[in-house]
Amino acid sequence: MDASKFKQIFLPQCPRLYAVALRLTGNGQAAEDLVQDTLLRLWMKRDSLPPDFDASAYSVITLRNIFLDSKRRRGIEEADEPLERLAVAYDGQADTEANETDDVALVRRLISQLPPKQRMVITMRDIEGLDSEEMRRATGLSDINIRTLLSRARSTVRQQFKKLSAHGCSGN
Repeated sequence: MDASKFKQIFLPQCPRLYAVALRLTGNGQAAEDLVQDTLLRLWMKRDSLPPDFDASAYSVITLRNIFLDSKRRRGIEEADEPLERLAVAYDGQADTEANETDDVALVRRLISQLPPKQRMVITMRDIEGLDSEEMRRATGLSDINIRTLLSRARSTVRQQFKKLSAHGCSGN
């Protein structure tokens, strides 16, 4: 694949890749870096891409894999800012925001404990924002299988969340 064909296929994917990267990293600069790493990896694999691949799904999955690989290698990230700059003044919403953050962390933990296929489809749909067609092409699963796995995954997460929230336990 030459450079012009590569640009024609993958550059239109950049806004979506950035949106997914921003959701994954929570940081604009890190999201930009992640998109650049994704484009670099896609460029390096451009000659080995299958002829009938879905550029949108393939690029999002590549981005997600790079993010997960990076996260595994680094382990827990340290903040770049000094602790003094990270302090937040109490404005009455801190408790609510902390509870929401705890809830998000709990949901992410519950998702990480799902069986692999359920975890994959709920991540692709609810975190990465892929539609059914993209998920079908990326996974090779039928629409019915995807809907079933997604329904079971959401139901499990919902039940576990209610159970843990009722006991006042965030799993930490």
